[in-house]
Amino acid sequence: MFKKTKLSVFLLFILLMLSGCGGEDERVSYEFNKNYIPALEKVLTEETGGTYISSFSPPEGAGEITEPEPAEEEEGDGSSSNEESSSSAEAEEETPSYISFDYQMFEKDMAGQAVKAYVELMQKEEYSFKLDSEEPDYSATTGTVVLKRPAILLDESGEPTSVPPSAEEQEEKAKAEGKEVDDGSSKKDEKPEEEMTKEEKKAAEKKKKAEEKAQKEKEKAEKKAQKEKEKAEKKAKKEKEKAEKEAEKKMLEKMTKEEQKAYKEEKKAKEKAEKEAEKAEKEKQKQLEKELELLPPYSGFAHDKTKNLVAEISWTSTSCLITFSIEEIPQDESDLKGAISFTGAKTLMYSIVPAEIGLPGEDMSEYVLKPGAGYVMVDDVPCLTVNVYKKSEQHTNIPVTVCFVSADGTTLYQQESLDSNKVKKIILKDIPDPLPNEGEDLLNMAKEAQK
Repeated sequence: MFKKTKLSVFLLFILLMLSGCGGEDERVSYEFNKNYIPALEKVLTEETGGTYISSFSPPEGAGEITEPEPAEEEEGDGSSSNEESSSSAEAEEETPSYISFDYQMFEKDMAGQAVKAYVELMQKEEYSFKLDSEEPDYSATTGTVVLKRPAILLDESGEPTSVPPSAEEQEEKAKAEGKEVDDGSSKKDEKPEEEMTKEEKKAAEKKKKAEEKAQKEKEKAEKKAQKEKEKAEKKAKKEKEKAEKEAEKKMLEKMTKEEQKAYKEEKKAKEKAEKEAEKAEKEKQKQLEKELELLPPYSGFAHDKTKNLVAEISWTSTSCLITFSIEEIPQDESDLKGAISFTGAKTLMYSIVPAEIGLPGEDMSEYVLKPGAGYVMVDDVPCLTVNVYKKSEQHTNIPVTVCFVSADGTTLYQQESLDSNKVKKIILKDIPDPLPNEGEDLLNMAKEAQK
């Protein structure tokens, strides 16, 4: 009898430990290789049951390691490219090839129903997964389903690449903030500071100070108007409350004591309900902000055209295993087949004058061009990223700007500044035709033609 009781207590202890493995807070999302995915907890209910037990990935050093492609050599690079290649290799080795999340203790034959709800959630527009297997029978005791979507594009430091806002989004935001939209036309005819005379520099400085003064005065006037508006609203609110109290007083005078008591109780209950509703709304907003922080919108990131994020979900009667991995897309299946290569992008960049993108110098050969984070979407156009560096006296490369060449080679965009996510369209005078899709020989021919 004692042994049975002791065994029962031990099993109960184990059950309580497993129930607490998921943590105190409900999981909102998973994160794998900087990809954010909604967690299974978002669809679990009392009816389905299910408890998170653990997550696991391959041990360090296990799995297939893909060596990074050698970086393109440029004059004056020094040893910096070797250091970058080494860092990239180390970062790649540290990234696990997959991660799995194990869930147990579902109600009997309810794991499949939880998986069904989860698959439906994953296929919503904000998460953009698509089925990559046949639709399974979720009522079956066991099953597997596979979903895919393009992986989030990572930059050279391994961080997610945000989508630059479109011209329309920039305009809407500027209007909402009461600012004027700068389409770049105001600076179109301005000379670079290096080419200005003393008088022109003085005039430009004077104009800049006048604009800053006008902006400050505008902001001051807006703050004053806002303050007066708030003051008027506060006064109107007080007057309204006073009038309501007077009306309530007159109404209570006409009531019996029983009616007054019933009215006050009803009013108290109504105020309590309003406070609870307000509190619930604040909690809801807080939860939404937390979700946006842990599960940022997929549409806010650039998508990698060469990699897929794969979700494989398997279940039994009372358990479920979710595994995420990254899948390389074969080059001949990529959507960017036939698009401009980096060689073609460099040909286009070498055909322009540095002043066209606000840089000093007479020829773009004075700068080093290197590929950036692959293709990104700019104004709904796939563009190849080109990082522009200045050669220093110490033979190192100093970043000066980032450009984006459209996949068809007809349009050039430039990031407004290195720490900005806004872009502007560059009007090109002459575009080399044809732009090469491959082959350094065509690039050399283009350079010789410029000389």
